[in-house]
Amino acid sequence: MNSPAGADLLVLCSFLAPDDIPRSMIAAGADHFPEPLSFAAAYELELDSVMAELRRYSLITGVGDNFSMHQLVQVVVRSWMAKDELKKWSAASLNLLNGAFQFDENSQKSWEECTPLLLHALACAGYAEVHGVASEIIAEILNNAGSYQRHFADFAEAKSSFERALAIDEKAFGTEHTSVAREVNNLGLVLQDLGDLAGAKRCVERSIRILQKFLGDDHPLPKKAKANVNYPTLKDGACDCAKNRVTIGWLTTALKAMFIAAM
Repeated sequence: MNSPAGADLLVLCSFLAPDDIPRSMIAAGADHFPEPLSFAAAYELELDSVMAELRRYSLITGVGDNFSMHQLVQVVVRSWMAKDELKKWSAASLNLLNGAFQFDENSQKSWEECTPLLLHALACAGYAEVHGVASEIIAEILNNAGSYQRHFADFAEAKSSFERALAIDEKAFGTEHTSVAREVNNLGLVLQDLGDLAGAKRCVERSIRILQKFLGDDHPLPKKAKANVNYPTLKDGACDCAKNRVTIGWLTTALKAMFIAAM
């Protein structure tokens, strides 16, 4: 193969999920890549030429916007790379997905954009964890993935994503950072969905303690949140109490506002 940009594209895609890689995502993310891939991705005809050569050697398959790369080819490509190259391209894939996979539960356009990217986001985050790349970006992607999974009622997977994001941010920033409060709050939401109201209550209380340090004892949001945590139905964390669900739902909404205020 005589295309340096093609070799780079092959390397980049080895850090994504093997199937349904959107060509449009590659083109839109040109700024995240080193040269010569950055130039090729930015120009349609150049990208056409690069992908045609990869197809000619059966290194990628598919037509239209989506293409695939066999999982064994991905493994072989990564096995040829030195440690520094693994980190460089893992970071490139991570930045690509962090720009493309931005989930907003209030935007249907966001749902449609994120659906084909979820597996790629999880794949690149997993590789980045292995190679020790940009932990704060990994946590951001996992937090977005967890929010997407929770929105579409995949609660067990959402819990796993939030727990991974929380562990990463605790290691990077300590246990009392606002990013940790966000992850704890999101974990509380999915624990509520799973029926673990006692666990959700613990998460809410921890988030309040963290954010109160940034907002101060006299800020109205922490005061109101603390009052609701002590609401009688929450004291025992009774999992069959509908009022618990309403109260914890209000608290997690309030904590989102507290997180924004603390930034």
